[in-house]
Amino acid sequence: MTALNVLQGGSLMSTIIEWLKTHVWATAAIAFVIGIGAGSSNADGGRAEPVSAGSSSQVSDLEAGLDEARSDADALATENSDLESRLDKAISELDELSSELSFEQSKRPLRNLVGMNKRGVSKLADRFGWRVSFKSRVSSATPGSVISQSVAAGSTVHDGSKIAVVLAKAPKPPKPTKPPPTPVAEDCTPGYSPCLPPASDYDCLGGSGDGPMYTGRVTVTGSDPYGLDSDGDGVGCE
Repeated sequence: MTALNVLQGGSLMSTIIEWLKTHVWATAAIAFVIGIGAGSSNADGGRAEPVSAGSSSQVSDLEAGLDEARSDADALATENSDLESRLDKAISELDELSSELSFEQSKRPLRNLVGMNKRGVSKLADRFGWRVSFKSRVSSATPGSVISQSVAAGSTVHDGSKIAVVLAKAPKPPKPTKPPPTPVAEDCTPGYSPCLPPASDYDCLGGSGDGPMYTGRVTVTGSDPYGLDSDGDGVGCE
């Protein structure tokens, strides 16, 4: 019979109670008889009366009864100590069995945590006693969602199991690039290269023209508003 059966059946406590009932009443009765004898011997103010042969026999019987009561009391104390020791052992065994039962009941297959958020995983960990640690890693998955777990889904876990979980983290946005500088548009007369700033008129350097602006050799790329390409070959002021 296990310690748990003993406690559940109540036999241990019943034994203690029966011992106490039997020996307490026996001791009380003997003490009462001795008290009567002692009282009668001192009833006349403390002077001891001569003891007759019958009285001597009665005292001897009472003394023998007292010795037996003391022996029973010692035996009861020893028995009580033994019962207390057995009770402590039974309680210790009960605690151990209870712990083992709780551990076995906590075993379960681990569900797939991928896709869950940190809050959901934490709730499961609190409920089943798991020790979960979280790390983050850049991923294209939804930020804050589980992308991997250290213990595979379906594996048996229990109270106190350690599980490392990796959460998705959004990548850092790219650094903004400076737009290329917008070229400053030159204020040039269309149709000439290099640039000829607008003027009322241009003439060729060294020529007979009266300006007011003058230029050297130029390439005519379009119209020739200043009439610098006199021969129409695309080159002015040759």
